[in-house]
Order: sequence, then C-alpha cells, then structure tokens
Amino acid sequence: MGPFSSYGNYVRIRHREGLKTAYAHMKGFKRGLRSGSRVKQGDVIGYVGTTGRSTGPHLHYEVHVNGAKVNPRTVKLPTGEKLKGQDLVAFKEMIGAVNKEFASMGLGKTIASLSAAGATKTN
Repeated sequence: MGPFSSYGNYVRIRHREGLKTAYAHMKGFKRGLRSGSRVKQGDVIGYVGTTGRSTGPHLHYEVHVNGAKVNPRTVKLPTGEKLKGQDLVAFKEMIGAVNKEFASMGLGKTIASLSAAGATKTN
C-alpha cells in the first residue's frame, strides 16, 4: 500500500494461495489502513482519483495469479458449497420459519428464496 511507480496510490491485496488483486490511481486510502492490515470483502480501501500517470479519475484494477497479470474474467474462483442432505433440510426448515415470521408481520410475499440452496419455491 502506497505510492508505486506510474500507478500512483496503489493497494495490492493478497487473497487465497497465488491470487492477488491490485488497485491504482486512487486519490487516497481509507483512514487507519496500513500495509499488512486485514480487509474483507466490502471494506473500503481507498477512493477513486487520478494519481500517477493517469489521464483522469478512475480506478485501475488488476488480478495477478502466481505473480502474472491475468484477465479477471478468466480467473476460476471458488463458488462455495452446495448444500446436501441434512444441511439442505435444515436450511429449508429455517427459511420456512423465517417466511412464517415475516408473514405474521404482514410483510406479504416470501422474502427468502430456497433457490439459493438448489431448490425452488414460489409464493
């Protein structure tokens, strides 16, 4: 994190093994953020700007796999686990209970969807 070559203000985040993302040309960083800080998805890390060799305000974004820049659209990312067996049954029961609670509050239609667990339900 900091000034880096023609990129201006630059942040590189190390993710899982071999995967890093980089953000450049930012006008500044989130207050209190330091090199080595832990961040999680959704955290603010900086602000769009035009530092370094930039022709106008924008955010430069890169993905690196094993040290090489790659097209972000081609990176295979983990998609999570599909629920099965008792875990799927428990999830469906929980969704049913949540939907009943919302209905008792007069919130009407089904709020939560079972399609996220591989099943579908329509109301």
